[in-house]
Amino acid sequence: MTQILSASSEIASWGWYVEIENGKVLDSASAMTLSISRALDQKALMELAGIQISWHRHGQGSIGFRSRVSLCDLQRLNEEFITERITESQPVGHTDTHVGQIELLGSGYWINADGEKKRVNRLVDVSILLDPDDISVALGVRHDIWMWFDFSGKPHPKVYYNNKTRLSEALKEIEGILGTDTIPGDPTYFAEPEKYGIVTPEANSEGFSYNEVIPASLR
Repeated sequence: MTQILSASSEIASWGWYVEIENGKVLDSASAMTLSISRALDQKALMELAGIQISWHRHGQGSIGFRSRVSLCDLQRLNEEFITERITESQPVGHTDTHVGQIELLGSGYWINADGEKKRVNRLVDVSILLDPDDISVALGVRHDIWMWFDFSGKPHPKVYYNNKTRLSEALKEIEGILGTDTIPGDPTYFAEPEKYGIVTPEANSEGFSYNEVIPASLR
């Protein structure tokens, strides 16, 4: 396999919930952004290019405005700088808004069956949702490289072993960074997440997955 297919939505996700006791939710979210980005960068799952901020109003939710902030040189960044850049990006005329969600933006590498690294945008999706007293973090994936079977239901063990370990290690590391248990998301049409990866379903008599049809959205 030299090309990578992407589903139109996440095929598997994992979440973490963190209570914030000091009231400094944005500072905590900036620190999480930095720590999670560094963990993903070490696994070549995401090279942070920037963040996208959704602005919310208390009692109303999202105002439909999102700002984008470029962040370069990950190793020199600090949480104070990230908080400052986020605050500066608040939409003019909406000073009564607050940060509702932060999305990490960047590309990562997947490894094909021949061991070749291939860069792709949004290899993983990461979002940080801010509430007054807690923060929820979610990581999702859209590609079949993390599964034993590809989207057509055929096993691709080389691709699987070349990629799934990095994802598992990243989930464990984020769990350690946040100090709270990893919670697998709900099963989807394509996959059932488990704590540090994706469940391998039973194969049929021919060794293929029972899900053997690629949806039109993937073609």
